[in-house]
Parts: sequence; C-alpha cells; structure tokens
Amino acid sequence: MIEEHNAPDFIYTSGFLYAYPSVISDFPNGFLRSYDRSTIFRSSNKPFWLEKSESKALVNHSINFRVRFDYNMQFSLVSRKLINKMAKYGSFYQSPFPDYYASNAIMLKAERILIVPQPLVTIGISSRSFGFYYFNDLESKGNEFLKNVPDPKIALRLQQVILPGTNMNTSWLLSMETLSQNFCESKNLKINYDRYRFLQICAVYAGLVLGKNNAKSAVSGLRRGMTLREYVLYGVPFSILVVMSLIVPKRYHASIAMRISIAMDSHTRPAPPSRVEGSFNTILDVFEKINPVSYSVDQAKDI
Repeated sequence: MIEEHNAPDFIYTSGFLYAYPSVISDFPNGFLRSYDRSTIFRSSNKPFWLEKSESKALVNHSINFRVRFDYNMQFSLVSRKLINKMAKYGSFYQSPFPDYYASNAIMLKAERILIVPQPLVTIGISSRSFGFYYFNDLESKGNEFLKNVPDPKIALRLQQVILPGTNMNTSWLLSMETLSQNFCESKNLKINYDRYRFLQICAVYAGLVLGKNNAKSAVSGLRRGMTLREYVLYGVPFSILVVMSLIVPKRYHASIAMRISIAMDSHTRPAPPSRVEGSFNTILDVFEKINPVSYSVDQAKDI
C-alpha cells in the first residue's frame, strides 16, 4: 500500500478493539469491535486522500475538545521523513497524553495523508493496559499506571483554568496546550479553555448522579473554582438533576447522567461500533481468524 500510493507522509487506518475475557466487568466474555463506522472513514471501503484543510479541521475540533478521529497511535503509520521533519518541535511523543499530542501534530504537519478504512491493526485491552482501568472506572489507578507527569511550566500557567473532574480531560488540555506552544506558527491554534471547563463540570455532576466517590470528593473544589457565569449556566441546572436523582429510583440514574454526557458533545455519535461475532480467547485468535481485507469487503456489502 505504501508503494502503491507513492509513500504517503502518514497513513491512518481503521482497526479492531479487542477486550480479553474477564477484563471489563460489563463484558465478562470479552469482545471484538471494529472502528469501521468512525466518521473519518466516510463509510468508504477504499483508501482515499485527506485534504489538508480537512486534517486542520480535525485538529481544530481537538483543541475545542471534540474528538473527530481516534488518537490511539496504533491507527497511525508515520513516515520516517515526517518524523525527522517534526524533530525541530521536540520529542515525537510529548505531554501527559503523548498519543493525543502526536496524532494531532501529525495531522497538522503531514501534507500527504492517506485514510485506509480497512482494519489493519488490533488494539488490545488487558488487565495490564490503561483501558482496563478506564473501562472499569479506576481512573486514579490508571494514572498511577501511566505515570503521566505534566510539564510544570504549562501546569502552572494553566492553574487558573484547570478544574477538578476527570484526569483524562485535564491531560487532554495539557496535551493541546503543548501542541499550541510547539506549533505557535499556526496562529489559529487557540485552545477553548471554556469548553474544557464545561466538560469538567459535566463530568463531576454526572459522577454525582451515579454516586461515584471521586465526584463526591471533587464537587466542593469544583464549586469553588467555577465562575459566577458557570455556576448560573451549569451549576444550578446540574444541581437540580442531582437532586432529582436522589428522589427517583436508582435505575433512572444512568439515564440522567447520560443527559449530562450528551450535553458535553465531546465525541461524535455515529452508528454503534460494529460487534464482530466469534470466539476470541486471546488477541492471537483475532490475528488468525480475521482477514481484514475480506472483513472490509463484507462490511461494505452490508451497507
């Protein structure tokens, strides 16, 4: 494929997400899913070139805290030429979430970007991966696992911006701030701090509805950090939802929290990820039993 398309700067492919059995509590048998329905692939079953204006638009969504393509580096095949070109901006991987930083830096600097809808990689979730902590609501332990340490200068500069909430959102913020700092020649890289704060507010109140301990410990600090405008626009209505959750049956709590999550609009909501049927006891079973080319063709026939 590299030769056929005359050595692109960057190839972004689809992939599979594989969870080992007994790793995610809601899926004791594990699962195999495909990212083929992600909007970046445009329901295509053939490779296509991504225009430069489109790649910059994806980065713009990222600095506005909206995910319009997945940042896992497994999706990305980057040419040595582009890596060398980016060396003047520092290490290829930077910030607490190096994949968030690198994926967007690539989109920003690559000139020839090939999008390949075929699932050519498999991302695994095991008991020794961050995904285990993320999907089992163990974020603090996941942070210890990753040992993410922010740049102290950036953290100090943003101390009036950062709010209690999820570490994922704050690491996203720090990663985008690093991107903006390194690529300051791109004058339109303006981080949407207000939207980051909105996501943190939503995360804490949604956590309160669900009875999460980390949200209960964060809410007092959140309220102290909110501006009057934020409290009136978000704090008051979300507090009403929290009170409602105290008087309605527990089975409705997830629905109330989902309404807050929908307001966040941080991720696109295309059709649900494709569930791949079969028995996959290990990630090697995926490699041996799934043909990505024939899978892609079969999926195209189903559309």
